[in-house]
Amino acid sequence: MLAPYAADPDFLRFEAERKQTTETWMIDQERGVARLEVSAVRPSVIEVPLRPMLGCVATAPDRKAAVPTSTPDRFGGNMDYPGMVAGVQLMLPVYEPEALLFLGDGHARQGSGEVVGNALEVSMDVTFRVELIQHKKIGWPRLETADYIMVLGSARPLLQALQHATTELLRWLMADYGFDERGASLLMGHALEYEIANVVDPHFTVAAEIRKTYLGATR
Repeated sequence: MLAPYAADPDFLRFEAERKQTTETWMIDQERGVARLEVSAVRPSVIEVPLRPMLGCVATAPDRKAAVPTSTPDRFGGNMDYPGMVAGVQLMLPVYEPEALLFLGDGHARQGSGEVVGNALEVSMDVTFRVELIQHKKIGWPRLETADYIMVLGSARPLLQALQHATTELLRWLMADYGFDERGASLLMGHALEYEIANVVDPHFTVAAEIRKTYLGATR
């Protein structure tokens, strides 16, 4: 069933009368799909392609804060962004000596928003490389792919998460890509894209994105 923040409250009150169940998906690595077969569900067979991703990547929070791993924030955390896949470059702020990087929450696939409160939860072997960028300060997690630069902002309400992501992306364009505030704002006004990463965690997460084709030569 849909999570409480993913649908109209009146609909969810009606749906709450139905029995909550747990379904088990079968992972077919050879075919690269996840398959659900349940006679009580219509349709009785649902199949989706695998897209392995990490729900949680983070450094230690600042000010020695004790933050549950379920909560995303400036340090990363349980952002549940479906684009956190193999080949991406994630940049996180460092607040503590040695960063204290942690990762987990492996998903075989997840839709945007994580609207049922979970994904295709699996164990996962992860190969990654860490590089320390000195003398550079960022405010929110930044992510780079072959085609996009993006920022992940997390907060409640959802609007505040969007504001964090948008502001940090504007700062990135100004700091690294030769834009002034007016130029960055004009580009974002006509080329900015958003994705909703999660609406189920203690903080919601929004990704603000710009295609690299609008940036000229990459760094």
